[in-house]
Parts: sequence; structure tokens; C-alpha cells
Amino acid sequence: MASQLSNTVVLIEDQEVIAATISYIIESCGAAVETADGIASGVELIERVRPKVILLDVELPDGNGIDLCAAIRAEPSVANAYVVLLSTHDTETLRAMAKQAGANGFVCKPFDPDQLMDLVQRALSSSGNAELPAAP
Repeated sequence: MASQLSNTVVLIEDQEVIAATISYIIESCGAAVETADGIASGVELIERVRPKVILLDVELPDGNGIDLCAAIRAEPSVANAYVVLLSTHDTETLRAMAKQAGANGFVCKPFDPDQLMDLVQRALSSSGNAELPAAP
């Protein structure tokens, strides 16, 4: 049986300005956000917080977000979290890899703040591990 996830967003993003911007957007819709700047610190944060939503950069200094997404799906305590991958590259191949790894969505940077806020709000208010439309 999967454990209860916290109504928190974990953001794993190594670029400080982008992390600060996304954190501001998430907090402005009333959600709690915790950030990490790499895979190792992100895994530790996910294990501690057990978030309902994970926003995960694809290219991190210590690994690949797509690989971490697949590992999240294999971990029963957080397997039902919503995972949205973030990338500056928007290719069909990358989107297919994200989907194959179990991502619920894909957002290309730069992103529309309103669309990102809507995506996070829908993920926090939904139940289960459904696929949400990604922001363009």
C-alpha cells in the first residue's frame, strides 16, 4: 500500500534564478515548495518530504532527471507523486523519454508562469497518478 504524500512541491533545479522564479510561482498559489540543486540532494529531499508534486530539471550537474524520474516510479513510497520534467530542450525524443520514464508532464523553459501555476495547482488538487497536460 502506497503511503500518504505531503501536499508539498519539491523542485530540483540547479539554476538559482530559475529555482527562485518557480518557487515564487508555486508559493503565490499557496503551495509549500522545497528545493534542491541536484540529484543527490533531491533524492534526500524527496525521501524526507514525500511530496505530491516533483518538478525535475532534466539536466543536472550530478545526473539526469529522466533517470531520477524512473527511480521515483520504482520507489513505492513516492511512486504516485506527480513528476513534471523541465528542460530547455524541447524535442519529441526527449518528451518520449520523459513519458517512458513515467513523467506526468513536460515543461519547456522558458515557460509561461500562469500555465506552470495551473499545472501545479491541478496536480496538487488531483488524486492518483494521472497524466496532466504539459505547459507548452
